[in-house]
Amino acid sequence: MDDFSNFFIGAYATSPTLLNWDSKKEIEYIEAIKKELNPIRGLELPFWGNDIHEYDSKLFLSLLDKHWEYILTCLPGNMKALENNKFFGLASDNEEGRAEAIEYYKKASVIVQKINKYFKSKKVISVAIATSPSLKDKNISSSTNALKKSLLEISKFNWDGAKLVIEHCDSGRVTNPVKGFLDLDEEIEAILEVNKAYNLDIGITINWARSVIECQDKSGALKHIKKMKDNALLKGLMFSGTSDKESPYGRWSDLHLPVAKENHIEYFEPTSLLNKQSMKDCLINSEYNKLDYLGIKVLAMPIESASLKRRIGINKDTMQVLNQSIKEIEL
Repeated sequence: MDDFSNFFIGAYATSPTLLNWDSKKEIEYIEAIKKELNPIRGLELPFWGNDIHEYDSKLFLSLLDKHWEYILTCLPGNMKALENNKFFGLASDNEEGRAEAIEYYKKASVIVQKINKYFKSKKVISVAIATSPSLKDKNISSSTNALKKSLLEISKFNWDGAKLVIEHCDSGRVTNPVKGFLDLDEEIEAILEVNKAYNLDIGITINWARSVIECQDKSGALKHIKKMKDNALLKGLMFSGTSDKESPYGRWSDLHLPVAKENHIEYFEPTSLLNKQSMKDCLINSEYNKLDYLGIKVLAMPIESASLKRRIGINKDTMQVLNQSIKEIEL
């Protein structure tokens, strides 16, 4: 069996219950991950805004492998909150929207504590935060000053050993943004100032697709990684794909495309820009063996009717390409 023990999987993206809850399907899916993909380092878990799991926290916790570690990504709940309040976000210049985001992240800190308490160990290694609101709406304003205030406030919560990292999304300062949050330079500025002034260790994680979407160029992720390296802020690297062509996943979409076709893999997306060479370039320039975490997040199409075999297969094959990339670097 392949050894994926250094990788995290954003497995919720390939779950058959992503859009419609079905406990039997969730059980079958998590058990298949354990059987077909282990050993892995762990899972990236989505925080939707309430409990550990959106539907059944008790069941979900019981399904998790006690040997895994976890990254809590707050982006799913952040996007959900934006649907109800377009001013929501840590970087919001609207004080009510910023305060709502602070409360959201306070709840996230409680979730970290709950997960660690369940496993009787500090299992959550990182918490990924976002710099909303979205600047696609011209009436919305965000700033580094607002973000700095927020970072200081949420850093005082009890994260029970987990590190805070900004999950960089495409910038709202560019043309035709998808999520449209703060620019990477703004995030860097805020973190550097707060870290220095208050002796904190907040970092940034790069998702390959989101940086490529922002730059609308395959070199976008590499460009951002090099900038992170210059500022010693890169903590994690997650590989999701995107495409410059129309496909079931859309064009320049943030829908976590699987890796492109490579030798010896069955599950791939032919339009994906993410390939082995792209992975190798990013791994080399990120000094991947010094990062807090490394992983993948892919989406199975069609979302509701994809087979379990396909859901597991696209995770496995994307990790196989990542594994091969590392092996070729280390030769």
